[in-house]
Parts: sequence; C-alpha cells; structure tokens
Amino acid sequence: MLVKAASGLSVPKEDSPREYIGDNNAELVPDSQYYLRRVMEGDLLLQVDPSFEEGPDLKPANRKTPAGAA
Repeated sequence: MLVKAASGLSVPKEDSPREYIGDNNAELVPDSQYYLRRVMEGDLLLQVDPSFEEGPDLKPANRKTPAGAA
C-alpha cells in the first residue's frame, strides 16, 4: 500500500525504527498489522497510486446494462 505521514508527523518504519516515513513523499509499504494500525490511528494516510488508470470498463457511462434490467 502507498502511504505518507499525516502533516507534521514522521512515522518510524516497521523494520527500521531509525528511518521514518515523512509527510513529503509517499512510500510503498507492506499491508502489515503495524502499517494498518498506523493508518487507522491517522498517523499514516493512504495515497492513490498515480500509475493506476481507470479503464473504460470501470466508468459508469460505459457499463452495459443486462437485458431486461431497468
């Protein structure tokens, strides 16, 4: 998951407590209990991966309605 620290915070990394995730750049981290807990507490914020692009099949205007559905 892609995360960055909440504004003004530096969050220690799970396996390197002397290295920190800051509020300037997003970092890719594993979906471990440690990072999930920090997200739930508000110390880390989930970020959207900029390489993710919504495909044409995901847009509501391009979805096909099954026959007989209103």
